[in-house]
Amino acid sequence: MSKGKKEPWQRRLSEAVDKYVGILSPSWAVGRKSARLRYDAVQTGRRRRTQIGFNGTADKHITNRTLDSLREQSRDMERNNFIADSIFKRRADNIVAKGFKVQAQTSSIPWNEKAEALFKELSYFNLDIRGLLTRGQMEKIAQKSIDRDGDIGFLKTKNIKLQSFEGDQIATNKTQSGNNKIINGVEVNRVGRPVKFWISPVSKNRDYIDTTKAKSVAAEDFLFLFNPDRFTQTRGVPILHSCLPLFEQLDDYIDAEVTAAEVAACWAMVISTNDGAQLGYDSSSQYQGESGKIIRTQDMEPGGIFYASPGEEVKGVGSTRPNSEFPPFVRIILRLIGAVVGLPLELLLLDFSESNYSAARGGLLQAYRGFDISQQILIDGFTTKVWRWSMINFMDLGLLKFNPEFMNINVIRPGWPWIDPLKEVLA
Repeated sequence: MSKGKKEPWQRRLSEAVDKYVGILSPSWAVGRKSARLRYDAVQTGRRRRTQIGFNGTADKHITNRTLDSLREQSRDMERNNFIADSIFKRRADNIVAKGFKVQAQTSSIPWNEKAEALFKELSYFNLDIRGLLTRGQMEKIAQKSIDRDGDIGFLKTKNIKLQSFEGDQIATNKTQSGNNKIINGVEVNRVGRPVKFWISPVSKNRDYIDTTKAKSVAAEDFLFLFNPDRFTQTRGVPILHSCLPLFEQLDDYIDAEVTAAEVAACWAMVISTNDGAQLGYDSSSQYQGESGKIIRTQDMEPGGIFYASPGEEVKGVGSTRPNSEFPPFVRIILRLIGAVVGLPLELLLLDFSESNYSAARGGLLQAYRGFDISQQILIDGFTTKVWRWSMINFMDLGLLKFNPEFMNINVIRPGWPWIDPLKEVLA
C-alpha cells in the first residue's frame, strides 16, 4: 500500500475482524493476514480493468484467430495509415538499405573471388523463384514482413531458388501430426523444436488462403524468420501489436482535426436571421445512412459569398483551427509509438527542426542499437544460411572446388551517415 494512501473500508473492516478472530484462533488470524499481503497490482477495482491471463505459454496466448486478427490490422495500417506505413519503411530502410554484402575469408584468395562472383550473380534476380527481386530486395521485404506480419518463411527449391511464403500461408487446419503438435502451422516435437512447416496455397482467384490443402515441408528446407519475445513462442506477432488501438484513436483524432480546420477555412461569415433554420434546411441535401436514418448535409466551399436580405445580420466567423494543442499532442503520441518500435520522433517524421545535436544524436544512437539487433536476426536467419546452402550446391555442381573453410565469411552491414562528422569525431 502506498504511503499516505487511505486504506479502503473493506480492508479496515477485515483487520478489525482479525483482532477478534485472533482471540479464538491465532493461527486462523495469521492466515487471514497473510492472504492480504499480496501485490497491489493483482487487485481489481472500479478504476482497474480485470487482467485475464491464461497462465500458460506464449503459444497459448497467440492463437490462430488472434494472430490472423493482429496481422490483418497491421496490414490495414500499412495501407491506410501514413504513420504506420512510414514506420515499416523507415525501419526497413535503416536495417537493410540495399542489402548485406558477403565477403569470403578462406585461406584461398582465388576461391574467395570465385565464390563471391557466383554469389553476386545468384543475388541478382536469380535467387527469387519468380525472378522479380534481388537478394537485397528480398532481405528488405523480409524485414518489413517481420515487422508488419510477425514472421515470414522461404522454401528452398531446386536450382538454388527461394520461394517466399507470408505469415498467413504458414498455416493448416490440423493441430496434430502423429506424436507432434502443430502450432499455427508449425509442427514441433516434444521439446518444441520445429520439424516441419505446413504451407497453405493461395486459392485460384488469389483471394484467400486454403488451409485445407496445406502440405508440410521439412524444417531444414525452410528459412523461418521471426523475432520472439518469449522462449515458449513459436510464431511472431506484428511489431505494432501493443499500440494498434492507439493508432486508430490517433488516426480518428487527426482526421477530425483536419476536417474541423477544413470546415473553418470554408466559412467566411454567418448570416443571422429569424428564419435561418428553415433557410439552412432548404439549402441542404439528404441521404439515407446504413441504418436507414435520413442524414442531412450542407455543401461548403472556400470563398463562398453570402447575400444578405433586409433585416439580416452578417457576422464574421473567427477560426480556431487547427487547435494550438494539436501539434504537441500528436508529437507526444508519436513519441510513445516510436518508443515501441525503436524510432525516435525525429527519424519517424524525418524532422530534426526542433532538436539540437545532442538530443538527435542520443535518439539515433538508441535507434541504431535496435537496428543492429534486427540486422543480426536477418544475417543469422537468412543471409548466412543462403550463403551456406548456395556454396554447398556450387561445390556439388563442380562450380567451386571443395573448401572446408567455406563458412569463413564476413557479412558487411549497411552503415548509417553521421549527423555532423566533425562533432561525431570529437564526441
